[in-house]
Amino acid sequence: MSSSLHSLTFGAFTLLSDSVIYTKLVITPSAVYVVGLAKSFASYTLHVTSLSPSNGEVIASVDIPSSIAEGSSDMLALSSDTTTLHPRLVWLEAGAVRSVQLVPKLSAKPSFVKGSVYSKIIDIGLQSNGLFVALQTDDASRVLKLDAEQGLKVVYEFPDSVSTSMELCQPCG
Repeated sequence: MSSSLHSLTFGAFTLLSDSVIYTKLVITPSAVYVVGLAKSFASYTLHVTSLSPSNGEVIASVDIPSSIAEGSSDMLALSSDTTTLHPRLVWLEAGAVRSVQLVPKLSAKPSFVKGSVYSKIIDIGLQSNGLFVALQTDDASRVLKLDAEQGLKVVYEFPDSVSTSMELCQPCG
């Protein structure tokens, strides 16, 4: 008989859940963050547990108010090489790019990027530099960066997205 019970062991501590699927691990000097998704009726909800890096004890464990349609493909974990920035979880929710700063007590409140409606967030391999691309519904795309003052900041805008360029090249075969 198969079980839907999921577990993750860290040091002497085991995270065990039959409702949360853990998908990301974010390691910092002050905490280890275990990020998971819990399935609700029509979407997924973020669940984060922070652990002590020295002994694996739980610092905090919270459900973050969210409604993620596509699961882990609609979620990124950003970090930065500067010690002044905490890592940040980023997700797409109902056309908005939302994020929350990861601090050991998990007390930060989620925020969102103002000004546009987005259809997708894309991992461009620069999450450790705090960068990702967000496609807008009007076929433009933006590069967003983890920023100390604003949380997430638009640093560049492309007038046409990859999907538009691909459609134009299709007859070229």
